[in-house]
Amino acid sequence: MKKTCSMLLALMLTFSLTACGSDSGGTAAQPDSPSQEASQPEGQQNENGQSASKDAETSGGVTLTLMGSKSWFKDVDSEVYQQFEEETGIKVELITNPDDMNNNIMGAKIATKELPDIVEYYNGGTGEAALLAEENFLDITNDPCLENVNQDLLDKFSNWDGVVYGFPIAGAQYWGIYYNKQIFSDLNLEIPKTFEDLETACQKIKDQGITPIYLAGGDVWPVETWLDTYWGSYIAAKTPDFWDQYAENKVKLADLPEAVECLERQNDFYKKGYFGETAMSDTWSGQFSALYEGTAAMLVFNDSCFGEGIEKYPDYAEKLGFMPFPVDGSDCYGVTSSNSLYINKNSEHIDEALQLFNFLARPDIVEKMYTAKQQSPWFDNVSIESLLPQIKEAQEAVREGKSGVSWFDFIPASYGNSSFEQIQEMFLGNCGPVDVLKAIDDEIAKNAKAQGIPGW
Repeated sequence: MKKTCSMLLALMLTFSLTACGSDSGGTAAQPDSPSQEASQPEGQQNENGQSASKDAETSGGVTLTLMGSKSWFKDVDSEVYQQFEEETGIKVELITNPDDMNNNIMGAKIATKELPDIVEYYNGGTGEAALLAEENFLDITNDPCLENVNQDLLDKFSNWDGVVYGFPIAGAQYWGIYYNKQIFSDLNLEIPKTFEDLETACQKIKDQGITPIYLAGGDVWPVETWLDTYWGSYIAAKTPDFWDQYAENKVKLADLPEAVECLERQNDFYKKGYFGETAMSDTWSGQFSALYEGTAAMLVFNDSCFGEGIEKYPDYAEKLGFMPFPVDGSDCYGVTSSNSLYINKNSEHIDEALQLFNFLARPDIVEKMYTAKQQSPWFDNVSIESLLPQIKEAQEAVREGKSGVSWFDFIPASYGNSSFEQIQEMFLGNCGPVDVLKAIDDEIAKNAKAQGIPGW
């Protein structure tokens, strides 16, 4: 679904995606704090706190500046960019924005035309709605760097009105539920196949004094991961034409029984204590130790946590399994967009930036990066032999058609932080599931009208 965007969106740029600090690269999002301004002093700060100029030069030649959210950059990224410098003499300087300010900073840079040479940002509907790509970024549709990129993924997430601007830098993402294997074994729990099975498992886990499902409500944005994953596992598969109708303003989320049921079930789980007693203050960073140590049994999110978890605990993946969100026994995983690199069309170093993209497309580099991140690559000519069995299983299921695309990749306009705030209000008893969906509908309608989208 293609959209026509306005500069208004670049200035507003607060999104409801759900992939916070993960290289999903969020897929999903680092929602910005409403109290923070969408401004940044001239000269971004890199990891060493040094100012990074777009025209910075080194003794070895050109320096490319690459901006993105801090938590998107892993150790392997630095290693690969160092290798690129050693082979070409071209340095890559990373401009790392605070996770909760990245959207605001990106919006400000787009609005003021003060972009670095390259930015890392989402692909899919979110990237399309935010980046104003035709005005700001280089068309790389026919560049050799894309020759081995999977065409289906490229068409689904990166082909914007027949043009490709982004080079994929993070893997295809699968959304489901992490679970602590030892807890499931100790309690003789089967992998849930239906929602009723999940509810039964949660009660048995809670009876043992263990938090059934970890929810980082203290960081606000994770409250929506339930909706995102549930939607991709069930609603998208059951209502495949929903977003086509929604784009034409013919249907509303609040009128979709499956969407209402989704939030009713989430609210019920909260009331029953299945998210634990401290769900509204728990933080995202705390989930790794909670699942690893067994103080929590499950987490609803995408597969990107494996790579980050392994950095913290080498045997992290051995302790955790990964399953589809069990709604109706269909064993569907949610599939979402991830991250891409975009070249500033006004950069003075376009040739060098394209050289970097083609370097990153080399099979040996793809294998190195995706092995370290434990992600399924977009590239058809590379097979990651050491990919975790949990991710391989999800990959095979998706190839067999057991998948649904999460809703935020197809929204016709942004909806700010409506869902985060309203879901919290729902938990507190101040509104109901229909109210949450209506708030999202209203925000989308307001922004779609402002953008001049036909039918709105």
